[in-house]
Amino acid sequence: EISHISNSDVFTENNEINFLLDRNIPLSDTIKLGEIFDVSQGVVEAPDKIVQKALESCPNKNVNVGDGVFVLTEDEINHLHLNAKEKNAIKHYVDPNDIHKYIIKPESAKYLIYSDKTLKELIRRDKNYNNLKKHLDKFKDYITSSNKPYGLHRPRKEKYFLQPKIIFKGMFTKCGFALDEKGKYYFGFSFSSIIQKNKNYPLKYLLALLNSDFALWWFYNNGKKRGAGVDIGVEKLRLFPVKKTSQSEMNKIIKIVDEVIKLKEKNKNTDGLEEQINIYILKLYDINKEDINL
Repeated sequence: EISHISNSDVFTENNEINFLLDRNIPLSDTIKLGEIFDVSQGVVEAPDKIVQKALESCPNKNVNVGDGVFVLTEDEINHLHLNAKEKNAIKHYVDPNDIHKYIIKPESAKYLIYSDKTLKELIRRDKNYNNLKKHLDKFKDYITSSNKPYGLHRPRKEKYFLQPKIIFKGMFTKCGFALDEKGKYYFGFSFSSIIQKNKNYPLKYLLALLNSDFALWWFYNNGKKRGAGVDIGVEKLRLFPVKKTSQSEMNKIIKIVDEVIKLKEKNKNTDGLEEQINIYILKLYDINKEDINL
């Protein structure tokens, strides 16, 4: 029965759906995500590659639009002829097209020169890093990093890349949280990562929660609206209510998550399994599906 809700409640003045409609859904036995997981934004490259606007303001016949600066293709990396020490600074990198709900599927190989404060000085002074130095010197007029010309603007702590983690885009219309179980990928500032802090709460359990209909409802009611989507920053995500439950209940959900990941990697349909997860999670939070649908 929704006859008591008027059009002005359901729609904004721009005739868009009002996701701020207060349904007074009670949440109990939850803990804030930030208390049991660590969250960080990705690196700020400044820049990742050359864009048209940069060339217009500073023409250079040896530089082209799309040339990689701190983020390079496999061909670009190969042309640098890096030695063993320099290759240690090159990390697998993902961009927005590579991140999908539950899984990461890179469209092509991309690499980040992870130049933190230590590597920055090695590139500057150590001849063992001359190939990287030559590469970055070529683009010095276009590097805006506060650590220019040899360092990333904001490298972030490596623990947010090297550990098993959940990666997600900060702005989205639908949930698309992906698992990097091997701690393989680095990423830019349009993403953030979540790593485990409390071993009693597995990443795969959280992955299921964050990809659920319940989570999407929470994000639209608590995040910043950006056009048709929502912007969920690090601080906001730390407030997400993680349901407290037993390990056996978590394991039931994780078992389905494992199957979803396995099938998605084979490009198979997982709608039925994801709906099972949704139903399970709504029961955990003691929420009526009709409330979420409305």
